[in-house]
Amino acid sequence: MSRGGTDISIEVFNHCMGSCTGCLLSVQERRSVSPVMQPYAFAVAMRAVADYGMKTGISYRPVIVYGDVPWLPVSMQKKYYDAARDVGLPIGVTMTLVEPERVDNYWRGLEAMLETGLDPVFDITVDPIRLFKDEGYHGRVLRAAGMAPELHLQMLLSEAVLTRNEPEDLAVRMRDALGGRPISLGFAPALARMDGVNFQYEVGGAAAWARRFYNATPQGAKLLRSEFGRYQGGSDYADFMTQTFHVGPDLNIWPTGYTIFGDVIMDQRNGGFPLGNMKEARIEDILRGKEARRLAAMARAGMAIGDFGCEECPHMETCTFHGVGAVRRVYRDYEHRTGSCHGPIALMEAA
Repeated sequence: MSRGGTDISIEVFNHCMGSCTGCLLSVQERRSVSPVMQPYAFAVAMRAVADYGMKTGISYRPVIVYGDVPWLPVSMQKKYYDAARDVGLPIGVTMTLVEPERVDNYWRGLEAMLETGLDPVFDITVDPIRLFKDEGYHGRVLRAAGMAPELHLQMLLSEAVLTRNEPEDLAVRMRDALGGRPISLGFAPALARMDGVNFQYEVGGAAAWARRFYNATPQGAKLLRSEFGRYQGGSDYADFMTQTFHVGPDLNIWPTGYTIFGDVIMDQRNGGFPLGNMKEARIEDILRGKEARRLAAMARAGMAIGDFGCEECPHMETCTFHGVGAVRRVYRDYEHRTGSCHGPIALMEAA
């Protein structure tokens, strides 16, 4: 997840009129037009994160998720950006840029973000169908990409994308449409949506498809190598949890896991439980508290379930550290569908 410092996600705004079939948000969530976290609560979170970062020596970058954040009225956007700037934190912002009637608001919002001097990362989810059919949308994505001090492009995989496209063909078309910029693939749907028609595929098949997609272009192959490279670190998920986390709208702190298929936030959508609340305790106490210790034990046990031979795998230690065991517990009722573990070996060995 980290692309310059340690990224943590903060759920602020979920509105999006996009049509990505792999979206983790429900239709009701995407139709909402109000922030789920108000600016005053965001400011509380920013102060707490900045203080925790000073104590631990970790350079944090809060990423405002999950929706089309620049859709918000510019005056409201500024409140969030200013709250991060006031405590010296850089930021990232998710966006989709799908609504033509919000064009002026998009550009004024992005300019307002840039004016804060935060050097933000623009985290753009690209809809491949819309990209090739809608010239206006295509132009907006390219313009925003050109404005970004740091850029992360992603495409969400679903049954529709996987079954209707040859990966090599789509990889070349996406590269050309995006001006040679690489794009990452995400296919870690929320547990709450796993029974939907768009998630009936096997992740093992998706891993094979993804490997072909990445290796079809030099840009993709380089990005895939960088994804493998981030699987470094210790062997204890308890230590991982003290380094990165997700902040919910009510200031609950939720655990996350890094997988080769995407970062998994173990909030209520994934049947998780909060580690604690910023209004009631300090971050450092939450991340080393009772719930965190319990989850770490469950994550260790989670590495032993299934028939994936984790004990003999060369990635056993790093997968344990990154919470793959906890993620596998989230998806335990669906492992017959996935047909593969969630560690890097699944993509490395995809045929």
